[in-house]
Amino acid sequence: MIERPDAGSLRLLVVDPAREADLRYAAEQLGRLAECRWAESPSAAIRLLKEDRPPHWIGLLQSRPGQFDRRVVERLHAAAPLARLFLITGSWSEGETRSGHPLPGVIRVPWHHLPFALLAERDAWIAGDPSSWSLPRTARPVDRLEWRSDVRLHSQPNEAAAAGGMAEPSSRRRVMILAEQRESFESIAGMCRALDHTGMWARTPRDVEESGEPLIWVWGAWSEGGAALAARWHREAPSLILADFPRADACRDLHASGWHVAGRPISLEYLAAWLGHYPAAR
Repeated sequence: MIERPDAGSLRLLVVDPAREADLRYAAEQLGRLAECRWAESPSAAIRLLKEDRPPHWIGLLQSRPGQFDRRVVERLHAAAPLARLFLITGSWSEGETRSGHPLPGVIRVPWHHLPFALLAERDAWIAGDPSSWSLPRTARPVDRLEWRSDVRLHSQPNEAAAAGGMAEPSSRRRVMILAEQRESFESIAGMCRALDHTGMWARTPRDVEESGEPLIWVWGAWSEGGAALAARWHREAPSLILADFPRADACRDLHASGWHVAGRPISLEYLAAWLGHYPAAR
């Protein structure tokens, strides 16, 4: 039996043999999320599991495909059967589900979806709410996606009515969405609507300079010019950049200026955790 944690007592064992910039950034985010113990190898992690209280989560930081094999996963599961096991994938591992042999029974999280991809699961577990991480180890990514869709369908009965043309409730919060293309705006606005927020379209940074509302800035391809502009633009309200293939060093600099950065595509759970984490975004 493992006790349910609160926000300050989540125990995380991290297997971290990597030194690449993207996974160093991931390790920093994990350190802010939970009480972490670090192991340089799976064997070191097994020794720690024998010596200390079992962790709630076990995270593997993978910099390249094939770095961990199935035997490692089975040994960790055997040593801590109640811990949830996930894999943080670095930039070179993101295509493994298409061209490689992804580890079975392991939840995959891209490095640039931290911390909110895990924060959503942590908050759900602490509150006793449903979580796709509670599905059996044999669950496939499509099974988790279908599970999430079923949960949203039953927990948001008014969403379909709102999408059918009814006036949006006055209680919906506004979110500014800075995007050059309408298609990009509508994609994120639909996700915001599912989370009881109203997306407001802005086409240029000047349009939202004086706004005190949460901002989602959709870049598309990574932009060094956009990163330099954002680093000088210190916003008080929650601010999120969505971009293809973010750079870890730039993410660190942007985080210091009050921005969060996530790679596209972004999940609804991630966006919900980001919006719900800050009082100003509620």
